[in-house]
Amino acid sequence: MKKAFYIIFLLTEAFIGFLVVALILFSLLVKITPPEVADAEIPAVQKISDTHFTCGNNWLRQDEEGIWVVYIEGKPYERGLAYGALCEKLIRDQEVIFVGQIQEMIPSDFFLNFLKFFVAWFNKDMEEFVPLEYQQEIYGVSRSFSDDFDWVAPKYHRVINYHAAHDIGHALQELAVVGCTSFGASRSYSADSTLIVGRNFDFYMGPEFAKQRLLSIVKPTEGYAYSSYSWAGLMGVVSGMNEVGLTVTINAAKSDLPTGAKDPISILAREVLQYASTIEEAVEICNKREVFVSESLMIGSTKDNRTAILEKSPMKFGVYDPHTELVVCSNHYQSDFYADDAANQANIIESDSPYRFELMKGLLEKKAPLDPRDAIAILSETKGLEDKDIGLGNQKSINQLIGHHAIIFKPAQQLFWISNYPNQISGMQAFHLQELLAKKIDDDTDLDIDSLRLGARALYTSRRYADFQVYLEIKEKLGKAIYFGKEYELTQETEDAFLRSNAESYIPYMTLGQYYLKKEDKVKAESYFKMALDKEVSSPNERTKIKSFIHECQH
Repeated sequence: MKKAFYIIFLLTEAFIGFLVVALILFSLLVKITPPEVADAEIPAVQKISDTHFTCGNNWLRQDEEGIWVVYIEGKPYERGLAYGALCEKLIRDQEVIFVGQIQEMIPSDFFLNFLKFFVAWFNKDMEEFVPLEYQQEIYGVSRSFSDDFDWVAPKYHRVINYHAAHDIGHALQELAVVGCTSFGASRSYSADSTLIVGRNFDFYMGPEFAKQRLLSIVKPTEGYAYSSYSWAGLMGVVSGMNEVGLTVTINAAKSDLPTGAKDPISILAREVLQYASTIEEAVEICNKREVFVSESLMIGSTKDNRTAILEKSPMKFGVYDPHTELVVCSNHYQSDFYADDAANQANIIESDSPYRFELMKGLLEKKAPLDPRDAIAILSETKGLEDKDIGLGNQKSINQLIGHHAIIFKPAQQLFWISNYPNQISGMQAFHLQELLAKKIDDDTDLDIDSLRLGARALYTSRRYADFQVYLEIKEKLGKAIYFGKEYELTQETEDAFLRSNAESYIPYMTLGQYYLKKEDKVKAESYFKMALDKEVSSPNERTKIKSFIHECQH
């Protein structure tokens, strides 16, 4: 007996020793060191009003629709410090929402810590790939982040990791993609023959995350000034236009599971926007960088008066530049370079991407020649092919009503339109990049161009959209019960309301099937799964999943 206890003691002691050594090695290997910068204090912010703040030549204002606009200029570290000082509350609020979403999705402290260490280990080499200029800028911003989340990681460490959140989420979400759709049109497809670009950005972290949007106007000491629309704290770009009329938007593609950190796609998009004026120059920049997920960068160029798609993956780089008047981008690759790529072919066969591609192309051809009003109509479209009602929120739709934002560019005129909250059906505001760059810090005149606003769509004030809000609320509660084990007792009244709230969609039936399957009521679950298959299911992959649920019910 004593010998057994002694062996257990030795094994325990060895295990503890192993953990100590492992933690020491981990802390040494994953330490991300902030870049060297000149000593500088966080600059003081002057409050002009509750919606207007200044910091040197930089300013932050909120427009009447609730969208914040920040202007920053100068060298990288100076820009970061000014941005962080001006946007401190927005940044901290956004981090609370972001971390809160993760904690809700992963309520276990053990798994949260595992995720934290996994991400830290995965991204330990990221600073080798992020250009020094952006490291310095991000470090400046990080100094204004909250102390409350230092348990996640030191400020600079976690902020640079946040820039890879889009990439990691895209890669780990069942290796699937989100449903962004975009287009570029010129010459005979454009009402004035100059380039018009439109896109929906469907990255979704919940309604609170999408509510506080930020339009950034950046005038760096090197490269071109540009505008970017996203959220507070992101120094990368997902949708943007520069002062020489080049636009960049990103669309996720099917990706293999990454094996290590590279350049976050939003940072690559930022570099293209800041330093490229033509499609050729954008290609040169992309050729220099390595990424760790597959992504399409749609480049609209005023100088070229056309659009091309740069198709980047961890192992390959293809360019789709057909020199045509109309280019459509969904979530699969189109260049010959990826014609035999297994992941891309699987994506085309299994996903909703080809459907949305054909839908977008048909709408563009029907409405051509396009102006911004045509563009908002297309980006707001919720119906399927042949004008079919496929329910709201279907991933086959151009507008799935949960995206972060929509944007329209007229780069030759330096004009762009951005969606109001909650999405483009509530209208879009127009801005002129050169006018925003010329704004003085004490100028309190309107930021947008009122005469060019695009009004709300009819759906926004309809009973159907009000019902859709009911649908989203119930769906969220059911989702937490299904995936996270949250207690939720579904009444018959609520169940009926859920089905009525989005009657043409397959999703309520599939969701109820999953709910009852978890409750082990297989008869009712199977009935709902079969009803789901009678609706317009979003993809072959989704249809296969529903059939697997039916199989589970029968065994």
